[in-house]
Amino acid sequence: MFLRGLLIAVVLLLGLPAVATAGTQPNDLGVLSHASAALGHSSRASVMRWLRAQTTVRSVSLGSDGRTIDIHFRDSREMLIVPKSQSLRAVPLLPRRVPHARAGQSAGARALVLEPFATVLGMGVAAGQVEREDLVQAGFTVTELDDSAVTVNVMATLPQYNVVYMHTHSGATTAGEGVLVTGQFATTNPCPTGLAEDCPVIVSGVYGNPQLYYAITSMYVQQSMSAFPRNSILFFNGCAFLPATRFWNALSSRGAGVMVSWDHDTLAYDDFLDGAAFFNQMATGASVAAAISTLTANGYGTSVWNGQTSHLGYLGSGSITLAQAGQGQTTPPTATPGPTNTPVPTATPHPTGVPPSPTSTPVPASVSPTPTSVPATISLAHSTVKPGDIQVLTVHAVPNGQVHVSVEVAFPNGPNISRTALLDPTGTTSFNLVQPANAISRHSRTAKVEVRLQGPAVGQVQSLPAEYRVGYGKIDISATSIPSNRKGSVTVWVHAHARAIVKGKIQVPGAPVQTFTVKTGKKGWAAYKYHLSRLLTAGQKVTIHGSVTLKGHTYRSTLKSVVS
Repeated sequence: MFLRGLLIAVVLLLGLPAVATAGTQPNDLGVLSHASAALGHSSRASVMRWLRAQTTVRSVSLGSDGRTIDIHFRDSREMLIVPKSQSLRAVPLLPRRVPHARAGQSAGARALVLEPFATVLGMGVAAGQVEREDLVQAGFTVTELDDSAVTVNVMATLPQYNVVYMHTHSGATTAGEGVLVTGQFATTNPCPTGLAEDCPVIVSGVYGNPQLYYAITSMYVQQSMSAFPRNSILFFNGCAFLPATRFWNALSSRGAGVMVSWDHDTLAYDDFLDGAAFFNQMATGASVAAAISTLTANGYGTSVWNGQTSHLGYLGSGSITLAQAGQGQTTPPTATPGPTNTPVPTATPHPTGVPPSPTSTPVPASVSPTPTSVPATISLAHSTVKPGDIQVLTVHAVPNGQVHVSVEVAFPNGPNISRTALLDPTGTTSFNLVQPANAISRHSRTAKVEVRLQGPAVGQVQSLPAEYRVGYGKIDISATSIPSNRKGSVTVWVHAHARAIVKGKIQVPGAPVQTFTVKTGKKGWAAYKYHLSRLLTAGQKVTIHGSVTLKGHTYRSTLKSVVS
């Protein structure tokens, strides 16, 4: 899984430029972004060696969890790269035993479900679904926020809720300071001293992801959170956060009842299953301790990764039930206040390789909303998005209304993207849409966006259209539709730089592999006709590989299509 080699080989493999100057934030952030991305395909040891060779870096070490990479720069700033939940299987929608609603909660019992990495983890509509359903059945009014809607400012509102569930990335510094990563993109480091233990908000990367995010520390809890309701339940579903006792101590000093999390790294699949199973048990009236005990007895509550077993556990009072949590008095909801002592910078010019912040000036989309009593608007952060980059789509409608938002992005060559979320209390939600490769066709690069809003607060269903342009990748592959039960040929189009030699192969189950070589024209396009040797049946998978060499570096892409 990992690439190993000498330092010079690592630099070439990672595509990481040497940093010539020291002490500037853009270099710090650029180094952090590139190292985070490299951890998706290179060993941790090789990336740490590369980091130590950078002129901006003073020291590199592992955090107290044994996986978080703790980087101290020469300008005294500290930044982290936290481990991601390892995903080995696709996350399904689970058939659920729906519990009967239970009495005991006050009429104002409120719960918050946060999924800052719903898109990145490939959760789709499954993100937060079962936790939300069980909490609703247990009598709570539930607010769910996904992706970049989970901002630093939202974290200040946690004490407004009796129950909080957050599925996120987390980690710990060398000094044992726990950090929770939000979905808000980071463009500069807001920490004046640079040390995580002295900063409410720091910048964090995530293994394998070039995007940088803001993460909160225990000082953020102390400075920006008010008192929690009595017997409040906080479930932070992330790697190795349970040993972060400093963070729990800060929560406890604010009156939090119990914190549930994991003691080591976990698989994303286990995170998903155990979060769902925990609240399913809690909704039947079990206490936190009893719910975890039941999970353990039935083969849940543990996750094995890289030979190490992680356990679901808790700090605080394990005797708390959902009914007891719901009876605690919450602070009246407000419109997502900002933390009093945590200035989070607005968008600034970002270094090469760091995707832009969603707070960048948006490019207005062409919007023609269906006339209703409550108009809604959408905006796109970028007019053109290359494969692998992130398009940020922001929707705004009525504040403090239960409005469901669904987004469908259709590409000329597929696959389409679908996302759902709820508007936050300010009437806003944002989606981070990672642009897939091979989404263009020979005659179109237009991505068509449709946003649908539904809920009493917006009256009838609203449908809002928008569009943006898909940028070229180093190599793009496009194929005409592949029909079933007929012979003939399928035209495969490839795009690369002008006058390039593209090599490829086509794989169909049960048929010989067919290779091809084409040369692109002055506009970068070339076509290859694949002759079908036999009848294809609906549902069969056709895989097309392509590669092109540019300035000594080979770029590859793969298109997987299904016979219709």
